[in-house]
Amino acid sequence: MKHDYIDFSLIVCGGSGCIFKVYGGDYMYVLTAKHLVEGQNITVKKRFIDEHGNPKELPIKVLAGPFLNDNIHKDAAILKVETFPQIESLARWETPLTIEKEMTLAGFPNSRSKKTYGFRMDKLTSRNIKEYNYVECRLSTPSTYGEIVGLSGGGIFHSANGQHYLVGIQSKMATDDDDEMLNNVDIMPLAFFDEIITKHENLVPLISEHLLCFSTLKSYALKLEGCYGGAQMDFTRAFLQDITEEIIENKLTPTVIRDFFTDKLLVYEEVETVLGSRGLWIAWLEFLVILRIIKEEQISDQNIESLFNEFRLIYSDTDGDWTDELPKIFRSNFYGMAANAKVIVATQAPPVKWVIANKMIPNIINANPVTKKQMQIDIGLTHPLQNFKLMHLYAFQRMGIIDKEDEYFNFSALNEADLFEKLKTEFNAIFA
Repeated sequence: MKHDYIDFSLIVCGGSGCIFKVYGGDYMYVLTAKHLVEGQNITVKKRFIDEHGNPKELPIKVLAGPFLNDNIHKDAAILKVETFPQIESLARWETPLTIEKEMTLAGFPNSRSKKTYGFRMDKLTSRNIKEYNYVECRLSTPSTYGEIVGLSGGGIFHSANGQHYLVGIQSKMATDDDDEMLNNVDIMPLAFFDEIITKHENLVPLISEHLLCFSTLKSYALKLEGCYGGAQMDFTRAFLQDITEEIIENKLTPTVIRDFFTDKLLVYEEVETVLGSRGLWIAWLEFLVILRIIKEEQISDQNIESLFNEFRLIYSDTDGDWTDELPKIFRSNFYGMAANAKVIVATQAPPVKWVIANKMIPNIINANPVTKKQMQIDIGLTHPLQNFKLMHLYAFQRMGIIDKEDEYFNFSALNEADLFEKLKTEFNAIFA
């Protein structure tokens, strides 16, 4: 995964800023430091390297702002700027920072202002919480005040398993003594920017666009990669995309699902921040399409709770094989599920095996000891693997379609109903 954060970084009034895409508008936010923009003639520029390796600079039109945090101790500001394509949706990092968590500060320091590119990234680790909830972080590279000036307003990022997270925005160095090389910077939490938004009705919440609507994830779902048939599978792909569009058009958004089920969505001990990751919600979009086919009914906020107790999707952000997660899977939250319910596990990477053979269940239970007290199952049940049918989400693509692709070559608009029945039969067979 590319960890170059220049795509999210801008030059703001001689300092830096961070792009944050929001859903439903023809604009984006720039999160930056108040001391850069207050009372200034605001300029915003984007620098990048083109396909020929040449540095480029483009002015970005400011549509509104600055919107300032009215607390004199909180250095946060928001600008509305014109939108431009091919900018990925950032997720918010919600989990408290630890000293072990490595982050990256990105921006355009003044010390490089004479260079045509001038972008800089520095590794950070968290040190302590300060007054007004600033977070003091330490730079991994020794840097003086003069080297860091201009990085104010720059984004603080963390990346994991295909998702870029925004952790906060830099305010200033912890000290402005040019002779002191303590390498510490003060970071503003995103809550400073939330406070601005709550006081301006014309600002939408600072929520990743993929949490407000599944539409931004449509192209990632059920891609059926690995089919030899190529164009012969295009109708099946298009048919699945039509059902995906149907799911997108109802009011069941990632935010609704997240707020409804919370920790039941995740494998045991998965960090809460994963609830904002794209990987989880791509998996959920695929899951909803599969449920729509299996149950032959519309999936909405009216029936999702009962369906979730019959078919439960749990997610791990691991990029390893799902079988390595079995001890945690067995300790996940299965309350509300009756015997013979289905548990579907989703992970970042396609699995080596997609289902667990019944004959292997006793051996797997013995190899991954979990006590009754550690399990989160209803009274009367004995073990998740014994009481529920467990499989990986990828099984529906692989076993239900890809491995039988020749059986899908002759479907067209003339026999769409037959294709629906074919998918339903194959998906239900995976539960056998």
